[in-house]
Amino acid sequence: MSPISIFFYLLLSAFLYQLAFFLPEYLGFLVLFFWIPLFFVFKKINSSSMAFRAGFVWGILSYIPHCFWLLILLLTKSEATWLLATAIYTFVIFYFSLSAGIWGIVYYKVSKSFKVGRALFFLITMYGYFYFLDKYGLWIVSYENIKKGIGGYPFFSPLIPLASFKLFLRGFSLVYFLIFGVDCRVNKLPMAYKIFHLQPDENFYRNSPEVAGQRIYHKLAALDLNNIKYKETKLIVVAPESTFPFDLNAPSEIIDLWSCVLPKNSHLLIGGVSSKREEKRVKWFQSIYEVNAGRIINSYDKNHLIPFVENQPKFWKKFNFSSQLFLLNKRELSKGCGSIDFQISDQFHISPKICSEIFFLPLERLNGKNCIFAFINDSWFISSFRFWMKNYLKLLSIRLGRPILYIGFNDCFFV
Repeated sequence: MSPISIFFYLLLSAFLYQLAFFLPEYLGFLVLFFWIPLFFVFKKINSSSMAFRAGFVWGILSYIPHCFWLLILLLTKSEATWLLATAIYTFVIFYFSLSAGIWGIVYYKVSKSFKVGRALFFLITMYGYFYFLDKYGLWIVSYENIKKGIGGYPFFSPLIPLASFKLFLRGFSLVYFLIFGVDCRVNKLPMAYKIFHLQPDENFYRNSPEVAGQRIYHKLAALDLNNIKYKETKLIVVAPESTFPFDLNAPSEIIDLWSCVLPKNSHLLIGGVSSKREEKRVKWFQSIYEVNAGRIINSYDKNHLIPFVENQPKFWKKFNFSSQLFLLNKRELSKGCGSIDFQISDQFHISPKICSEIFFLPLERLNGKNCIFAFINDSWFISSFRFWMKNYLKLLSIRLGRPILYIGFNDCFFV
């Protein structure tokens, strides 16, 4: 096979793979076929070096468009220069492409002993490759977490675009039920409850606590929760991560202000920050507050921090550029101490999760009373990446056998 033919097949495979990701609602099924031209290339390969080059080139062709969201994020949300943002984007592509090249060598070495069933073995090793990326793919960023299986990137999985189709989700659910006994056919919300979405805007970030509190007050007032048709209904108002980017525990009249438009039969779950003094140091946390009857009755602190965005990994603190990304002139956050539930009633518990921890932490299966509420600041991401997050949560809901409420800046719905 000529180099031009090899490149054509690799390009075709990468094109099908990425087309499924960027048009998942219409062409997500193409991910079922992207492996065929790639397998055809590996059938013709006769050396480890060729296997590495084939995997590496496929990675370059696939990950350049896939990781474009990162370049946009760095250019629009970070303090990085154009040169630094481009350098990081290029390094990420090279790093993941290198992993694809290593996978190519592994497949070539092991598959030589197979006379038949090579296509099936190819799919098995490809599954193993994407599983590795899901669990450990970002070990270079957070090496201390590799043993915990929380150093991965889950959005390369070919299952992500397939989650756009109800037929696939039904089949995926059936497989989990037959193999693991996990039944996701559960009520999303008790009939006695109604959810309202408080949709924030990015101007909150530039305001003082008092001004931000007043803006939220007006949005709560617009929901008209004291309307008579809601008198006998239990209400839950949800707002995403970082809606109120200040410490709600600080002395103020903000909660009293909100209570004017929050009836007693309502629970407000809102993303904010909190602080705790330990000896001579003040620690800051990303938090979710539960407000009921004019007071904070519960709060939850985030357990997984995004490297370079919410804290700097120990190793990377040696390099000046790491603080120039998102933490320049900002305070680092600390990890929370564990999971808690918001007990709305005896039969209805909410397990709050904040953005990255629902995508990167291994979550336990919950009891039958629990519903997961995922509070996400998706205003940072381009539309395609937001779609991948939603599809990932669809798959996670089936795996855990629990309903998940997606709470973003623009959307709020059960996946």
